[in-house]
Amino acid sequence: MPVARRRLALQPFRAAARTNNVGGGPMVGKYNTNFSRLQNLILSMSEDQQAFLLKQALQILEQRKNPRNPCLIPVHYDIRDSSYFSFILNINDSGVLIETNERFPVGRAIKLSFCEPSSRKIRELIGEIAWSDSHSIGVQLDGFSPQ
Repeated sequence: MPVARRRLALQPFRAAARTNNVGGGPMVGKYNTNFSRLQNLILSMSEDQQAFLLKQALQILEQRKNPRNPCLIPVHYDIRDSSYFSFILNINDSGVLIETNERFPVGRAIKLSFCEPSSRKIRELIGEIAWSDSHSIGVQLDGFSPQ
């Protein structure tokens, strides 16, 4: 990758590094600490290492079978005997990303209920928690196609 193109691709990281907040890192909502660590790690790399990382990231994006569709859809979901309310942050044919402040066991069944924005139909889907962290959960769905 030419040096000029690498510099353009890395400009958002460098710009963020110049706009530090009181906490010492760029303000990126609740992800401030993790983003700051990642940013510092990337900025400490040589330009060749940064170019390699960028190339790898682009290859991963190109390999995704079902591209993610960013969204903000209110969702009610049930896990065992508990009900929750949050937002779907992205969706594709095989799953959804749901914002949450709770961790859930991977493999646990989940029932989702939300209004599909394009058709205004209520969708009720069953899925399985594929991964969970302190900010979100990934849910694998079967037989769903967002429109």
